[in-house]
Amino acid sequence: MLNVVAKRLLGEVSWGLKLRVTMGAGLSLLDMATDIFVIVGYMGNEETRGYGWNLLGMVLASMAVQLLIVFGAEQRKAVGAGERGADRPYRNEACCGLSPRLRWPGDGGAPYI
Repeated sequence: MLNVVAKRLLGEVSWGLKLRVTMGAGLSLLDMATDIFVIVGYMGNEETRGYGWNLLGMVLASMAVQLLIVFGAEQRKAVGAGERGADRPYRNEACCGLSPRLRWPGDGGAPYI
């Protein structure tokens, strides 16, 4: 029950999204820093240098896969951009700083999300 209350509270307050994004970005940067620290530690020792190269390869492969996924998603978004009407330019205006409850003309008063 406490979990449900916390999720609803973070979903309704304005600082909830900022907190989640900040925590996610901070944990991601901390994870990257620990990966770099471990790779440097492995590379500094002759006996574990192979493990360091393997770990570096895994980190670089993971980053390459993530870049390919983002590139594919952005290409798909760019291809679909020509299909949108002039009265509905984008589906997720919330990422651009606009309110997701913004009402567009011709929507019959329904929120456009």
